[in-house]
Amino acid sequence: MSGPSLDDILAERHARLGSGQAGEVVDVDEPSVKLVIFTLAEQRFALPGAQVREILAAPQVYRVPGAPATLEGVISVRGEIESVLCLRTLLQLPPTTAGNKAVLLTRGERLHTGLRIDEVIDLCDQPESALQPAPDTLPGNLRPYVRHLTELGGRGVSLLDLEALLAAYIGSVARDPA
Repeated sequence: MSGPSLDDILAERHARLGSGQAGEVVDVDEPSVKLVIFTLAEQRFALPGAQVREILAAPQVYRVPGAPATLEGVISVRGEIESVLCLRTLLQLPPTTAGNKAVLLTRGERLHTGLRIDEVIDLCDQPESALQPAPDTLPGNLRPYVRHLTELGGRGVSLLDLEALLAAYIGSVARDPA
């Protein structure tokens, strides 16, 4: 049998790695976080996948008379009633014309609720090293709720702090009951 031996192949690879010719080395053991990436008012946001129980495509939301503006209504999920908050209103973003709006059923420490978004665009694992702290230059309406920034497909993504969002909603209801 002719050709290089296994020792020759390993020695060649070792030499290439040492010289930097082998390309980028990827650390497969690097901790990562699962993200649900979505759009809202033509911006990209994400929530940690561990906080999203389910993604519902354009469910029928029933309005609740006298509810605060941030509470869009309620939905029935397999016989269970779930509230749906308008994330756009919570973040003080402009209205959009997006047609099929989805709902993310989320699991916070103090509240389980749906969040209305425009569209889910990806579910992915992102290395923790790719998450950068949110800069102080974020607009004031986003600063309290954006924990990190990252990039996906060449576009920026703001990783939201679900607990801060839900605390803001609970605080707004306590201050301004319907």
